[in-house]
Amino acid sequence: MSQIKNFKNNIVCMGITVIIVIICLFLVYRLWSVNLAEIPLASRDDGVWELASHKMVTEGKKMSYTSERLGAPFGYEAKDFTAASFLPKLWMNLWALLTDNYILGFNLGYLFAYILLAIVALFVLLKLGVRAEVSIVAAVLYSFLPYHILRGQVHFALSFYIVVPVSVYYILKLMGNEKYSINRKSIGLWIIAMILSGMDGIYYAFFSCFFLCVAIFYNVLNKAPWKKIIGCIFSIGLICIGVLLSVIPNLIYWYENGINRSAVGRQSSEVTFYALRLAQLILPVTNHRIEFLERIKAAYNRVIIITESDWATLGLCFTVGFILLLIHVFRAHNEKEESIFTKLSVLTYCGLAYATIGGFIEIQAVIFSLIRCANRISVFIAFFACISFSIVVEKALSHFKGQKSYVIHIVLFLILCIGIYDQAPNNDSECYSTFYDSDTKAFVAEIEATDPEAMILQLPNVSFPENGTVNEMKDYAHFVGYLYSDKLRWSYGAMKGREGSVLLNNLCSLSTEEMVKQAAEIGFDGIYIDRYGYKSDEAEILESTIYEITKQEPIVSANNRYVYFSLGQYIINNNISFNQKTLSENLIIIVNGDGMYNKETNDKYEWYWCQNDSSIIIANYSNEELTVGMSFEIEVYGNQNGTINISCGDSNETIYIDGNNQKQTFNKDFYVLPGENEIVFTSDMQNISIENGQRQICFRIINEDISVEY
Repeated sequence: MSQIKNFKNNIVCMGITVIIVIICLFLVYRLWSVNLAEIPLASRDDGVWELASHKMVTEGKKMSYTSERLGAPFGYEAKDFTAASFLPKLWMNLWALLTDNYILGFNLGYLFAYILLAIVALFVLLKLGVRAEVSIVAAVLYSFLPYHILRGQVHFALSFYIVVPVSVYYILKLMGNEKYSINRKSIGLWIIAMILSGMDGIYYAFFSCFFLCVAIFYNVLNKAPWKKIIGCIFSIGLICIGVLLSVIPNLIYWYENGINRSAVGRQSSEVTFYALRLAQLILPVTNHRIEFLERIKAAYNRVIIITESDWATLGLCFTVGFILLLIHVFRAHNEKEESIFTKLSVLTYCGLAYATIGGFIEIQAVIFSLIRCANRISVFIAFFACISFSIVVEKALSHFKGQKSYVIHIVLFLILCIGIYDQAPNNDSECYSTFYDSDTKAFVAEIEATDPEAMILQLPNVSFPENGTVNEMKDYAHFVGYLYSDKLRWSYGAMKGREGSVLLNNLCSLSTEEMVKQAAEIGFDGIYIDRYGYKSDEAEILESTIYEITKQEPIVSANNRYVYFSLGQYIINNNISFNQKTLSENLIIIVNGDGMYNKETNDKYEWYWCQNDSSIIIANYSNEELTVGMSFEIEVYGNQNGTINISCGDSNETIYIDGNNQKQTFNKDFYVLPGENEIVFTSDMQNISIENGQRQICFRIINEDISVEY
């Protein structure tokens, strides 16, 4: 009977929590004034990519997140850029099953994630023995952390931190001398929980493992039962299994296509930039609703560089819990058994020692820099503070014994109201106000009516992902064409370091006239220009040049931001058809090899200075073996006599230098395989030191040119 009663009580608690979260969502996001079917919530910058990803899901791609309508001509494939975020993807896939409207599905998935997170936090707090009413309030406040609200849909995978309370629960239970064992009844839940902890993003998996290592160290020092140490080790193993399961599709893709090291650029120097700041945990949220507190935070922000660590704010209620954990270590402890406060305090201090500026993460960065944003550990610290705050509130409410229950409920209601008011910044619901509007929608619709199912080259050409802002054009802004169209194919979205990116970089490096011609030969049907990506005079020159080439009046958006040139008539007038040679030539790049310095230029020449033993790489990004004609001139530095041997595979040729500083012309066909092909230069002449010994040079390669032979 007691189990049935507990079950009913838990259901009631869950129902109350859901109702409170829904009310808070309406208040925080002012949902009565937002059309959820047309306007994304709290989305900007990376949120455009998140929304585009959800549209791929609604178009039937499900968990694969691929599209033939992006990254033209080869398509969009994002498996090079992974964060092991299986659970957020699964959650959004579920919402895609309910509606074909990708904006509505994305909004509902985001909003209902607040409810899911609050429910998970509620049951963890109840399992830890916290009073039901207090658990409800604390769970709702944890769901509405500034970290959650401010990340919003921009970093949905990070704002979906539902595994954190579960991970913390098992860390606490496996830590210290408190009697606890994973028995046959609970082992299944434990295994599932730990595996899922590894499938909610690499950051939360890594931090869970970090705190489990802290638990192991704590257990060893306090001579805890060896079963707990084994439990921690197995938990780490299960989390690693979860991560591995999440990235299986990526591993398969890398096995079939090779590892792309260009896709994700992470530098160890970024670790300090994105580290956690203690002050940012306890100071008010930026743009606080109370003017006095807003001014305090603004004054602090003026003296530091603002990064995403600004979103780590705990809020007033959890700051109380956090401070109590910090001072707990200074208290005299007379109890024989360790308290949960002691364990939470240890975990908090270790989290700070690792993640704050100058912390252990900077030592870790010397080894690997994949984990660079240590501020994201704040959701763990926030839950430690959440538990601490809940225990303190419960103890305080125990003094109200004998009072009517409504007194306690009023106190908790006031705590909830103050907490939400404090944690939710004074921001209106954000949308794509700068470019996601009816004018843009009408512009894209006109393109689709003019050139149905066209393949469109987008300018300026920017790398994907993480290119950054170009003039006034924000990162991922090129996704807007895809978001508003149903059949059109767009060039943006070609993963950097893959064949699509190489082709677009080569194509867009040509003169405007040659770019238009080769774009048509490759199969592009139109050219789209975002004027925000150029300085005003640059955009005018580009548009006038394309008009002179195509003799085609462009379509211009009503907001005067976007321009579209159809190439249909130009293709007909010039009798242009698909040209495989043009496609293949744009899939080849020259890369510096050993002993070769970066390209230098003047008004007449382009050249590479080389050492006497050096190499140049012909990178063939096509899937076929090609015969590549390569031509260049060689000029020796200084009056030297000798030879330069040039070889590639079985091909070999020697150039004789007579010492009169005359340029020698080289023309040769090379048979190149898919991938990197090294052309090796070996000379019997000497290197000469220049620039105070900074460079050792022997000869230079001038005006290199390549062509594909068919």
